[in-house]
Amino acid sequence: MQLAVTSALPSVKFSDTTYVGRSGEQLIVNIEVGGNPVPDVKQIEWYLNNVRLYQGAQNVRFSDNYLTLYRSKMTSKEAGQVKVAVETSAGRVEETADVVVISQNDIQERRSSENQLVGKSVVLSVEFHMMPLPVEQNVQWTRSNDVLTDTDPRIEFYKSGKELLIKDAQLSDAGPYKITVNTPGGGSVNKDLLVSIKTQAEALSFSTKPN
Repeated sequence: MQLAVTSALPSVKFSDTTYVGRSGEQLIVNIEVGGNPVPDVKQIEWYLNNVRLYQGAQNVRFSDNYLTLYRSKMTSKEAGQVKVAVETSAGRVEETADVVVISQNDIQERRSSENQLVGKSVVLSVEFHMMPLPVEQNVQWTRSNDVLTDTDPRIEFYKSGKELLIKDAQLSDAGPYKITVNTPGGGSVNKDLLVSIKTQAEALSFSTKPN
């Protein structure tokens, strides 16, 4: 007795939910597909912002049986969404992922570090907009040109260097801070931040001032 072969809907899964590329450089997107029957390359369709991408078209290349997309010379206009559609005799499925294109390496402050209280913890937090993302060894924090290290018991670093924690903040901790990231090729990107510290009395006086 021969068993019947049951068809299963195809499946497609992106390796990430968001892909970040830099203007003028190459974007690489990977997927995994499955199903019964297993889809072949003719059943996989790629789209960028709803425009179909074809092998051999300008700036488009596929490899690994259409499981990897290489889109070279990305521009900010191509930020948006990449979509993959897979269709077999069992049916059709579509999945999408976001595409972010940054024009240059950049560091952005995530929260203000002004008007902090003496004795409290102060967190300086930034976001890296660069590819590849830096490792902690390539990130340096300074205060008034003095390099900060975690050998100081009041200093800690988190999230691959994106956050600097100052415990038990003192008035002497106020002033200009800078984060510098060394990028591949010998370049660097930096961001200046300002920390201001108030005593409890100053904070109370400020909050009780009439409008």
